[in-house]
Amino acid sequence: MLDEIESNYNINTKMVYVAGISNGGYMTYRVACEMSDRVAAAAPIAGSVLVPNCRPSRQISLITFHGSADPLVPYNGGPAIDSVPEWAKNRDNVPSVQYSTSLFLKNDTCPSKSKETYNKGDETCETYSPCAAGSEVGICTIDGGGHTWPGGQYPVGAITLGVYKGITVAPNNLGALPTCARQGGALSDETVAPEAFNGKKGLNTEQNAALV
Repeated sequence: MLDEIESNYNINTKMVYVAGISNGGYMTYRVACEMSDRVAAAAPIAGSVLVPNCRPSRQISLITFHGSADPLVPYNGGPAIDSVPEWAKNRDNVPSVQYSTSLFLKNDTCPSKSKETYNKGDETCETYSPCAAGSEVGICTIDGGGHTWPGGQYPVGAITLGVYKGITVAPNNLGALPTCARQGGALSDETVAPEAFNGKKGLNTEQNAALV
């Protein structure tokens, strides 16, 4: 894809960035591990490193966003929690945020101590800098956040946990959910209204601008 874009459009190849959530988060980590020569920096959200031997060919900056209560890709690693429906579970244990980022801290020759660079509402970011070749590694934790974009209005984690009236998520009736929430599945017998999630963790819309 990069080859196609670079050959057909006038882009700065030194300013290509990769980001993604969930499976896209796994992809983002993999690109950082295997294609660090093609991207300037990476921003995985709610993912972890699944590459057996992650060895970037150069130092690469990385910032990750992860909810501490993510039920699908647990913050501290391991399998999805028991209350997540079988169809949505990871089949294997996944590495923790600490392990995934440690690979880049080592690769980038970062200092052992981090500095708090952001603290607002339920989100805290710590940054390891300066690292080799001007790189840095950032870890942003959303306290109580689920499997969703930070600041997202329809937290996938909350839906899969069944907090909406305690109803279990089913993989059918996806049309009941707003588009941005459909990846989490839909409730089997009820429609999810936007107001149903008011006040849930991760709904601070002011974070959207801060996290860009």
